Amino acid sequence: MTYGRTSRNVKAPTEAQSGMVVMSIVIILLVTTTLLTKFTAQRIQAYQDMTKAINSTVETEIRLVQAQRDIGRQLRTKNVESIILSETDISYDIVSTQLEGDKQQALAQYIVSVSTANYTATYTEQYLRYPAIINTAQLALPITSFDDITDQLFNRQLGELSPLYFPDIVALDNCDTLLAGQHYWITGDCKLSSSGLKGNSAKSPMLIIVENGDIHLSASTAFYGLLVQISDNGSNYSLKVENGASIVGALTSNKTLNTMLMGDVNHSQETLNMLQQQPALQKVIPIPGSWYASTE
Repeated sequence: MTYGRTSRNVKAPTEAQSGMVVMSIVIILLVTTTLLTKFTAQRIQAYQDMTKAINSTVETEIRLVQAQRDIGRQLRTKNVESIILSETDISYDIVSTQLEGDKQQALAQYIVSVSTANYTATYTEQYLRYPAIINTAQLALPITSFDDITDQLFNRQLGELSPLYFPDIVALDNCDTLLAGQHYWITGDCKLSSSGLKGNSAKSPMLIIVENGDIHLSASTAFYGLLVQISDNGSNYSLKVENGASIVGALTSNKTLNTMLMGDVNHSQETLNMLQQQPALQKVIPIPGSWYASTE
């Protein structure tokens, strides 16, 4: 029996077949790359949209907080009806309550809420408005002196009191020209004259604080309001009121004054009350812990 060897003819792939395989691989890679690119683009777009939304939310929150504080600042000198916001797309609501503090001090509480149409949260905060002159009731005499006068009037010890305490005061080194509706911190002597007091009257009283200086009212000069003389160097200063001159309201000092009175010094609680309530002397503070955000 003869055994033989069988052979098989295996044909090598043709160039066309090889090309088809390569092309298929390329197509698969292109499709995969396209899908990955599209998926990546979608993820990038989603991230950009999310970042934009976050930035828009943060921007809106900042604008609302700024608008709220702007309203608070305006409430120092304006009525609720006079509040104006430059951001026209922000709406606000203000609830006001008139209060009476110790010794009939006039106070006002405001609840301020701000919101905008494209944001679901409403921000609310409460504010308190109070006068820089905390108390005038103890000034029962036309001329008084108390060691702690600044504490009684302004709730500040002498060493802590400066022009910065007052919301709207003008610092000068003389009293040559003073305008009604403004209030002054004078360092040095203060000589008041009828020509230098512009518009000062019973309806427009004035606060003048004289630091380390004498006070002198020239003849026929009428001053309406509160004169406060403070000495932080231990010296006793003088008060001179010439013939025909007058002080209507009160004058007080932390040291005993050397007085020369040829004119009049008349206590007027009505003048002091009017001065205390003047818008230029009002202060506004946010009430701690009153801020909150609410969503619809």
